[in-house]
Amino acid sequence: MNTFKKSWLLVKETCAIIKKDTGVVGYGALTFFISLFVFAFIGLTGYLTNQIVPTGSGTVTPIGMVMIVLALFLVSIVGVFYSVATAHVVLMRLKGENPVFADGVQVAMQRRVQIIGFGIIAATVGLILRAIERLTRNLDGIPGFILSLVINATLAALWSISSFFVYPLIAEKGTDGIQSLKQSSALFNKTWGEQVIVGIGFGLFSFGLTVLALTPVFTTLFLDLGVAFGITALIVSVVLVTLVQLFFSIAQTVFQTSLYYYATTGKQPAGYSTTIVESAVISANKPA
Repeated sequence: MNTFKKSWLLVKETCAIIKKDTGVVGYGALTFFISLFVFAFIGLTGYLTNQIVPTGSGTVTPIGMVMIVLALFLVSIVGVFYSVATAHVVLMRLKGENPVFADGVQVAMQRRVQIIGFGIIAATVGLILRAIERLTRNLDGIPGFILSLVINATLAALWSISSFFVYPLIAEKGTDGIQSLKQSSALFNKTWGEQVIVGIGFGLFSFGLTVLALTPVFTTLFLDLGVAFGITALIVSVVLVTLVQLFFSIAQTVFQTSLYYYATTGKQPAGYSTTIVESAVISANKPA
């Protein structure tokens, strides 16, 4: 089975699982709206108090930096909270139970200390990776550009693999952030060893749909339809891109939790064909 077919099958079967538990879409929607509220509240507070970027200064103040970092930490914690809720609901379904919306929220509330801890870790890592990206961006010439891409891609991949099973681990075992990262890495290496996540399924279709979601903006610019059409097209595209990213974020958590179930039980995750788990990873020595 070639890469594209495996990717399509992965997305298709994950969508079928999400249809069975539409509550996970609710978790995603709550993540979006609460995060939007956090950014809007802190942004408006900074604007009204003239603390983030004082009028005429053009630079962010120390208090403004604290407010921005606080917003990032809060949004990260919110994202982890509902991802853990999603992981719990998926695990219940894989174990043959019939979860309801409240089940995920209840477990996430019970794990709130662990969730806050990992949310802070994830936000901190994100800030560090962003800082490294900004630093390496200044490397000169094509060799510098290539080196920058390699460094950033490697660090991002290491973090992605290390944190791959964190959400289901917190949901099922209630381990803290550090222990979850350690167990996630150990479980991944034990199950798949020197193999790497294909991950192309979600990335490929997410990218394609994102480009389609931007079509209204591209069309308006190409045809020069004016400011009014441009603003309308921008709003439509922002909404569509947000929905695409929201859905694939949920899908990624569902699939990761299914792989966690397979890694810990050895059982084929219900809803996925027998080839999906095997094709989810490829050996470093085997072509896709």
